[in-house]
Amino acid sequence: MPPCNGDCNQGRECICECMDKPKMSVYTPPVYSEWNCRLFGSAGSDGIHYRPVKGNVPNRFVRWMMKVCFACTWIKDK
Repeated sequence: MPPCNGDCNQGRECICECMDKPKMSVYTPPVYSEWNCRLFGSAGSDGIHYRPVKGNVPNRFVRWMMKVCFACTWIKDK
């Protein structure tokens, strides 16, 4: 984009200056839910564990079907 000479918008705020400014963003880490899933029959600290982001926990039926079909156990933190 060519440099602006200040009169690109006929006396109003210069559009070029607004478009050239970098936008600052702040990283916010995700908030995890209180549910932990032990995948494929793993027990204790061995195996694969999955903790979803808060609000993305499957409902009771889906958790039950995962247990029946894939031996995945959902445990809620105390």
